Amino acid sequence: MRITKLWRQDTSNDVQKDPVTQRLLKDKFPTREEFAYQTGSSSETQYRAYLITHGLLYGEKNKSGQPAVAHLFDSGNSWLFRQSESGLTLSDGAVTELFIHDDPEEIAKILAKGSPAHTLTVAHIVTDVLDHLLSRDARLNMRYMLGYHTNQAGLIYSPVKKSLLPVVESTGSDVQLTDVIGKLDELYSGYRIIAPQIASFYDALIERWQRMISSDGKHPRIGIIDQEKHRAYLPQEERAFITDVYRGVIKEAQTKRKDMMKYMDLEEATAREYARVRQVLEGKILDFDEPLLDTQQSRILFSVGQTLYAVAYVGDIVNEVLAQALKAQRDGYPNGDSYQILGVNKSLDGRDSASRMGNTPLSTMASIYTKHKFGLIPQMADLSRKLAGHEIPNEKLVRADTFHLNGLNDSINVLLEHYRKAEKKNNTVYGPYRTLLEFMDGQIEGFNPLNGVKVIHLKNSDDQSGDSSSMSRKSFLRTAIGMASLGVMNRKKRR
Repeated sequence: MRITKLWRQDTSNDVQKDPVTQRLLKDKFPTREEFAYQTGSSSETQYRAYLITHGLLYGEKNKSGQPAVAHLFDSGNSWLFRQSESGLTLSDGAVTELFIHDDPEEIAKILAKGSPAHTLTVAHIVTDVLDHLLSRDARLNMRYMLGYHTNQAGLIYSPVKKSLLPVVESTGSDVQLTDVIGKLDELYSGYRIIAPQIASFYDALIERWQRMISSDGKHPRIGIIDQEKHRAYLPQEERAFITDVYRGVIKEAQTKRKDMMKYMDLEEATAREYARVRQVLEGKILDFDEPLLDTQQSRILFSVGQTLYAVAYVGDIVNEVLAQALKAQRDGYPNGDSYQILGVNKSLDGRDSASRMGNTPLSTMASIYTKHKFGLIPQMADLSRKLAGHEIPNEKLVRADTFHLNGLNDSINVLLEHYRKAEKKNNTVYGPYRTLLEFMDGQIEGFNPLNGVKVIHLKNSDDQSGDSSSMSRKSFLRTAIGMASLGVMNRKKRR
């Protein structure tokens, strides 16, 4: 993480830089003062959203071995700490959504582990509660935002992939596309869920926050926030404040549980996404380069996942932004450039993911690269080009996509230099990583799908990016000309 601000105020510890980052990397809680300093914002809504995510994901690690919450926090802050490169400004609501954008997917995978066919259902339940908790204060429709930022096709496909990978491992031969469709049908054809199961998922979600605080009654327990390791650095008043936040979150979530989602709606949502995934798989599966496929246990399962990501996930985001942009143009931009924020936030999410390719398995590194190089970056560039064709402002989308592209380029350069140095020290185990990164480096050099895109600025209107409070609520079902000035860097390759 290349955070440049310094924490200038003495605390009980030594003078620190990026205090929130230092806290979360050790599964610790930042104080309000630390959070306000590093985020550059005194927004209570942002801090509350961060605590909501911290409580949900406490103790969970990502594939690089870091706390899972690190990605969400950095997604919401990297644009600010590198503002000279990103050139972006975001609303309070937009940043708030970045702090929670992965929660539905991540928590669904945890809570539905024993019943994988319900994974998408759990994601909708998480979204339902987060929408209730944050939309009003953030002045942003979280159900809408999270509905598109949750890879629903991926959640349908994930249990299919997990059930077929052992077959590949045991037989030593790849599965066929017909096997994928067969397993998909087995899991989701006639999908059903009953009210007690739905209630149990709401309860399991609420328990993720309840474990944060101490409880009274016949079986009292010490909450995580009151454990000695947190008492050692958090002042009592900070622990009391955080405890009050969680109590409020729990109370509101319990209120939402009483008005929980109906089984008919959840069944329809899963049935609809299942049909969508099946339709994609019956079409053309995308082809990928041999060096990327060679990193995978199953070429078929990898290609299916990447195809769904590009077509049924990023494709939906792009289409929605275009539709909202055309509507905004017809209406005279009543909410400024808020139609861009769905795409902008996805690019910021992608930028931070690209920066985390290090310390991951070879197959994960290839997967991350493929999603960005062949999916998200070029599709966002194509979106910006289409908006320009309609003379619709696209500046924030171009800036965010450029920031993402530069981040991927930087990540590859830094990792390639690292693995080359490691090999010089006879660490030959890193040879496959160097080989893969050299392939990526060769592909990414000169790659700029934004080249020639006309950048159009929003004129004669207040910038309201990210404030979509007046945007119509959607069902949970689905719910370069001038590029030099936008920071497209001609980065020097490390050879």
